[in-house]
Amino acid sequence: PLKRPVVKAKIPSPPASPIPQPRLRRGHRPRPGPFTSVNHIALLADSSRPTASCSLQTRLSCTMSYEAGYQRDGGGSVLQDEECAEIQERLSTWDPYYRIIEELGRYEVDSDPQLDGKARKTIVGTKTTPCQPTRRGTLITDHPNSCAQVTVDLPDSISKSARAKTDGAGRPATSGQPWGVKFGEHVARDRLKSKDRRLMVRTLPLVRTEKEREDRADIHRWPLYSFVQLDRRQSQEVVIRVEQRKQNQGDGKPGGLCRPLDLSQYVTNARSSFTFKIGAYQVIEKSGAPGQKPG
Repeated sequence: PLKRPVVKAKIPSPPASPIPQPRLRRGHRPRPGPFTSVNHIALLADSSRPTASCSLQTRLSCTMSYEAGYQRDGGGSVLQDEECAEIQERLSTWDPYYRIIEELGRYEVDSDPQLDGKARKTIVGTKTTPCQPTRRGTLITDHPNSCAQVTVDLPDSISKSARAKTDGAGRPATSGQPWGVKFGEHVARDRLKSKDRRLMVRTLPLVRTEKEREDRADIHRWPLYSFVQLDRRQSQEVVIRVEQRKQNQGDGKPGGLCRPLDLSQYVTNARSSFTFKIGAYQVIEKSGAPGQKPG
């Protein structure tokens, strides 16, 4: 799943305490009505060694199509507000090291598309969904099996946000640094301080198996062999290598750790929009199938 880019403040970890079960906040927005919308995602080649996706196989550039709508059975890339709230609760419970200040990349859809734009609007997020080559018969092997893309209109988000006007210390944010984020500047992870704010990307699986619930903490994990690309207005596309599970040469199985992505240094202009893309090799099973992992 693709968790929307968020602005976060780094805070000290609290003392150990019993882990509460995630709870949905009250008054979440209505679910969207079912609708279909085919979209496309263009990905650069993954041909370097090692690959950016950490897969053993290289890949040519490709354009994939996917269902960007919403279906009651879980199909499509739309993540309803109720599920977005649950993701927030899970992140806050299991990874309290970062505090979410603002979510970016959410967007409006009709709660009833059949009313042709006259229905009440609702706010949704984005999750990974199955994809396939746009052109039938395309001779691309090892193409992504799932994808997601999130467009963030920074000027619009800044204009609608009261929190963008101040930094982590509560002082007025300087020009070009909304929320106090130093866009375009690399800061090493061990150099971050309390109240620093960064534009971060974290992802979580929407469904966890019983074994996963018992064996691992519910923290950030990239979809298997994720190819991450950032498209910026009036600038060249950038392939970003993220810390994720790598495919072992011996048995072909994934191994290793995942870390969240600090996107701040790659977004060099806070006065423009950008699109964050993921093309992953992880297969999303048909909704309703045993052991399914939607998004």
